[in-house]
Amino acid sequence: METFKVQNAGNLAVKYKVVLKATQIETTTDGKSLLDVLEWKVNDTKVDFSTLGNGIEIITNKQLLKSATDEIKVSAHMKAGAGNDYQGLKTLTNCFSLIISHPLLKNIIVIIISLVNQ
Repeated sequence: METFKVQNAGNLAVKYKVVLKATQIETTTDGKSLLDVLEWKVNDTKVDFSTLGNGIEIITNKQLLKSATDEIKVSAHMKAGAGNDYQGLKTLTNCFSLIISHPLLKNIIVIIISLVNQ
């Protein structure tokens, strides 16, 4: 399980969303990938990430008050009946995009965090 913190060190409350995306997804000969057999949870809630390659908003329109901190917990576990077809497959890069906005700000702040699985 990975835990990420989103902290607002500014003087204004902001809204944010988090998008999770996987890239360089290896597949079996019949086109299946690890995304088909992993059970994902975000903050202990099951999430369907079978289309993770397209990017999925895991947190949407969340308000973060000034000086506040939120924790985001993401975990993935292999389904029990997955079998050996998926052995050796990799999803090489996972990318978290944090998009922060405020109605008074002209610019939207985008922070991209890339995690490389080894």
